[in-house]
Amino acid sequence: MLDLLTRACRHPLLYASVLRRHTLVFKERIQESETTYSYIFSPTTTLSWHPGQHAIFSLSKRVQEGKNWRPFSVASAPHEGVIRIGTTIPEPHSDFKQRLLELRSGDTLFMRGPFGEFCVPRTATHIIGIAGGIGITPLRSIIAAAAHSHDPRPITLIYSATNTHVYRTEFDAWHRLHPHLNVIYVRTIDETNNAIRDLVRIHANTAHYFVSGSPNMIKAVRTDLHNLGVRNVYNDPFKGYLL
Repeated sequence: MLDLLTRACRHPLLYASVLRRHTLVFKERIQESETTYSYIFSPTTTLSWHPGQHAIFSLSKRVQEGKNWRPFSVASAPHEGVIRIGTTIPEPHSDFKQRLLELRSGDTLFMRGPFGEFCVPRTATHIIGIAGGIGITPLRSIIAAAAHSHDPRPITLIYSATNTHVYRTEFDAWHRLHPHLNVIYVRTIDETNNAIRDLVRIHANTAHYFVSGSPNMIKAVRTDLHNLGVRNVYNDPFKGYLL
């Protein structure tokens, strides 16, 4: 919480929307893999946000155990007109995740945001995304928005996943339409590290690096980038991957 407050003080405009609560209507649940799901919601009011930001989602009814809210990155881009989140629901899972599995069309929940500084600055000339697992969600938002607006800036995504690379069909379709978008699919830590070092060797500090994944993954990648002399590194402030 202290980290979040510090960031909000540094970037008040990017965090102001945390004070506004919106009602969302559940539309659809998509099973992306054995334990990964996308949830699609319709906002009841007009929303705007920067691709890559996250929000706090609260259930309309209290859960029996644990918190009634969770932070999720918004996986959709503003032009899509919906709020999309992605999450893993392993066994065992929390009461909150169980309630997500039980959502029916027309059910409502609440959202504060989207907010945060995990978004691409106008000064960025080359965007390099590094995603691990379900950490791909904010980068899907960034890439979807760039593809829609025909953003001419090069985007390179390193996407690490042990099993399914969620949204791969969309990324491949966007690549065919926009050749300056390149996706490197990897599965192991060594493959990820090698891909990062290859890109740093070529682009160094001419690129902006966006890291999204588990807290341990973010820490390890940030350490590697720091040791390689990279300065322009962004990651989400919240500690995700809650059950």
